[in-house]
Amino acid sequence: MEDVLGDSMRQDFDNFAEGVDLSGNVHDVVFRRCAMRNSQQTLGPEEFWNGDGFTSEADTHDILFEDCVANGNTDAGFDLKSNDVTLLRCRSLWQCANFKLWGSKNVMLQECVSENPLHHGGNQSPRHVTAAWGANVQVKNCRFTDQNRDAVVYHTDANDTVKPPIGSTITVTGSSVQQFGQAFVR
Repeated sequence: MEDVLGDSMRQDFDNFAEGVDLSGNVHDVVFRRCAMRNSQQTLGPEEFWNGDGFTSEADTHDILFEDCVANGNTDAGFDLKSNDVTLLRCRSLWQCANFKLWGSKNVMLQECVSENPLHHGGNQSPRHVTAAWGANVQVKNCRFTDQNRDAVVYHTDANDTVKPPIGSTITVTGSSVQQFGQAFVR
């Protein structure tokens, strides 16, 4: 898929508001210069709000996102459960989780930008990168910027791995942090 724009507003009738969804045995997919924005779900303040820009399910693999953008979604910009997935020069901003990566092998964020994750509502807090379900993520030459001093840059579960980023920059309210540090993992 190349040069596709998806723009959706509230899908309260559907528990899975999504821009693009890859499911089943989908593989060898390329997205170039695509943008998915404003997939939103609004529920009560104690509930989980879905709404993702790009999604892929667990049986999908070998997927490339190149120069893609996700913004304004109530859950994740990129909510990817695939293995063998690369995000190259992608930009994600203003979602609760800019990048939510679940794949257990060969998940790469390279030259990507994450800006100002935003709590739209519901019970989850804003995060730049979430690694879950045994995820194994490599971050290379990425940039994370945020106006919130308490920003969570890398969020992992007990069995997940975000390898120390190579050449990545974390900038929070004007001060740049050049290395991967426990202070930024929650």
